[in-house]
Amino acid sequence: MNHQLTGYPSIDKPWLKYYTEDAKNGKLPECTIYEYMYQNNKEHLDDYAIDYFGTKITYGELFKNIEKVAISFQELGVCSGEVVTIVSLSCVTSILCFYALNKIGAVSNYINVLSTEEELKDYLNDAQSRYVVSLDLFAGKILKVTEKTKVEKCIVYSLKEWMPTATKVGFSVKMRKFDTKFLSNNNVLLWKEFLQLSDNKTLKKYNKDPKTAGVLGHTGGTTGFPKTILIDDCGINAVAHQYYLTFERERGQKFLNIVIPFVIYGILTCMHMPLSLGLCLVVIPKFNDNEWSKYIKKYQPDFISAVPSFVLPMLKDTKMSNVDLSCLKLLAVGGDGMNEKSEIEMNKFLKNHNSNIEILKGYGMSEVCASAVTGMNGANKVGSIGVPLVKNNVKVIDENQAECKYGEVGELCLLCPALMIGYKGDETATNELIHINEKGEKWVHTGDLAYVDEDGFVFLQGRIKRIILTTKDGMGYKVFPNIVEAKIKSNDNVFGVCVIGAKDGENQVLRACIVKKQSVDISNEVLEKQLRDMFNKDMPEYQRPLYYEFVDSLPLTPVGKVDYKKLEEMYSN
Repeated sequence: MNHQLTGYPSIDKPWLKYYTEDAKNGKLPECTIYEYMYQNNKEHLDDYAIDYFGTKITYGELFKNIEKVAISFQELGVCSGEVVTIVSLSCVTSILCFYALNKIGAVSNYINVLSTEEELKDYLNDAQSRYVVSLDLFAGKILKVTEKTKVEKCIVYSLKEWMPTATKVGFSVKMRKFDTKFLSNNNVLLWKEFLQLSDNKTLKKYNKDPKTAGVLGHTGGTTGFPKTILIDDCGINAVAHQYYLTFERERGQKFLNIVIPFVIYGILTCMHMPLSLGLCLVVIPKFNDNEWSKYIKKYQPDFISAVPSFVLPMLKDTKMSNVDLSCLKLLAVGGDGMNEKSEIEMNKFLKNHNSNIEILKGYGMSEVCASAVTGMNGANKVGSIGVPLVKNNVKVIDENQAECKYGEVGELCLLCPALMIGYKGDETATNELIHINEKGEKWVHTGDLAYVDEDGFVFLQGRIKRIILTTKDGMGYKVFPNIVEAKIKSNDNVFGVCVIGAKDGENQVLRACIVKKQSVDISNEVLEKQLRDMFNKDMPEYQRPLYYEFVDSLPLTPVGKVDYKKLEEMYSN
């Protein structure tokens, strides 16, 4: 069958050849988040749902505990449609709260645990939250700002909830010391006391329209305070169900959860999706990239999905030298880019460790529930971010908003059933992101440059907004830093790099911040000369870094992306 009918990807949809007829024709669910997960597991109550440091929880036990937490929230006074803010790492308690709040029609609002007091105040006021659920590590900071918010109660719990005795854990679980003065605060309700609210009580009737907000998400905040994203239950379930239709798995297989829950990627792809697929979620509260060997040996995970900065340290970890990775059925990365060279190195690493899979890359935005394009076993190309999910559509447009043909670079646009309701209280920003065409279709303009090949694979080419304007002799030039970074990464001695703008008198130039591979024995001076010679030979002058900084590591955002803004601040003087 010839899939190239017109030469335009959004019309031809060549990626559909990778999907079965059942997947293409399957209907998306219209139910709440909790109902979808429950319906998929209600006949398998004895299967394991969660493994938390060796404590194993069946789906039957999970549902009973969700019910108990839901009743406690109702007895506390949480109403349908009310926003409850959660400040947490990945743990059993966090998962229970997520589904319990949805079960009573309330809205979960996970926020960044690293937020400053001022940011916490802004988050709480934006959500108008009367109730906060917080890990004890962060409760003190939250309670310092509650007088300036509507918060009435802060429900405080510990990571030790559900954790077995330390001797059984098998990891160096370090409990950070913190000020416990907050325990005397009248607004504090300890988790044990909170659960007692459900004693001898039953769940009251509730109504939850799955097309209303079930989760508040937050953007990365790279252009100011993060925008709040209203996400409905149908959107969350739309992504989960597309994986349900296409994801090869067996019930009880293990999914390693190492992504924080205060990003939609963590909530959906690494929590709700695997639980909805009947997998056993191995929950790691605080991921340590030095303990990969322990995670693999202890849990033998079948599936891992994470950001590239979590996975790539495997390549230089000497403790991984003899670790058998034959257990892996899938290793996927999203949330940030991975260049082609690192992808090839990772594939070689997997092969050398007895795995017959290739690393898969995916792409999404919080505004479309984190996942829109993905590589799949049997549908993968090195350098690509994969193909659209079965119910999604993509196109690439030029500066005149006309669709590009195969291989032509332009702005990537997405049409997804998992589209957000909108940005809370910001209709202007919503309309800037979502463009409605003459057919009434709502296309998301991502701001990313990409092209689509004739097989339907999408290849990212950079971020439109992340452009460095270099100047020389009064002339201005646009530089996409990812192009320069890819060139530097082609040197075998380079492990990581981030290119930023820098001042050189009156001119704007490039500064390359470089992490060398640990295994190489080469001086900074020799490596810098190699790179300068390469750029002088192959790249125009305006794309050549003037400054080279050799660093031990690159700063990361809380979600694991390279924090180029932080580097710009570090080298601004």
